[in-house]
Amino acid sequence: MRRSIVSITAKGLKLIAAVAPGSEAIYAEMTKRYGARKLADLQTLLHDLEACLLAMPTAADADDDGADR
Repeated sequence: MRRSIVSITAKGLKLIAAVAPGSEAIYAEMTKRYGARKLADLQTLLHDLEACLLAMPTAADADDDGADR
């Protein structure tokens, strides 16, 4: 797997500052409607799913396996 280092520009930081209040309000409303515990459980499940998907072989892995045959 390849990794890269990225950085955010000043323009990107401005965008984050502009949308943060709205995003925080949305998450507050989600927490109010769905519940903090259920949101935490959902985030845990999504993290577990991400880890599972990252562990799956990719097409590149399949190509590498076939090279030795």
